Amino acid sequence: MIKIISGVVAASSGGVTLDGKPLTSGDPRLARNLCIATVHQHGETVPPMSVGRNFFPGAEPLRGWGMFLQIDFAKSEQVALEQLHSLGIRRTTDALRPVGTLSIGEGQVLAIARAVCLGRAC
Repeated sequence: MIKIISGVVAASSGGVTLDGKPLTSGDPRLARNLCIATVHQHGETVPPMSVGRNFFPGAEPLRGWGMFLQIDFAKSEQVALEQLHSLGIRRTTDALRPVGTLSIGEGQVLAIARAVCLGRAC
């Protein structure tokens, strides 16, 4: 059911509604746009990548315009640290730190902070 709601797989029958409107199955982008996020047991982070890079996978903040758009690494690092600190993880003070050096609990909190941030459009 979680995979259907989060758009990973399409329902074989029946349907899901959100606020009275049908939710199209099998569309993860639609689920993300509706602020639906799944936090898996292992957090789905990339251990060698930094905290900041792991925070916005596929939805990184951008700066510039047109063909000059580029990922705003400073913004993603700032938001990642703010969100971690808001959930009580204050030991992590460097957004360039590889996620693989975090404890298992801190990695889980990173995944939770990412899901919460998605719901608030950080």
